[in-house]
Amino acid sequence: MTMGEIADPVQLKDEGNKHFQAGEIDKAIECYTKAIKFSKDKKALAVIYRNRSACFLKKVRILYTLQAYIKHILFQH
Repeated sequence: MTMGEIADPVQLKDEGNKHFQAGEIDKAIECYTKAIKFSKDKKALAVIYRNRSACFLKKVRILYTLQAYIKHILFQH
């Protein structure tokens, strides 16, 4: 079953979790976003939103890390 075929929010969340653990942040965000669309349970939605927020936080950290590394390279030369 591919992500495009999944309509169960729990399965989508679990798939997102796998992508997150693998470092595939964009794929995880996609899964969590789809899970939000299909979920009706408020507690499940809270977890899914939290997971998606962790993805966004990780993306920001990656950007800041890249920015810091670029500055490091620029100031080295």
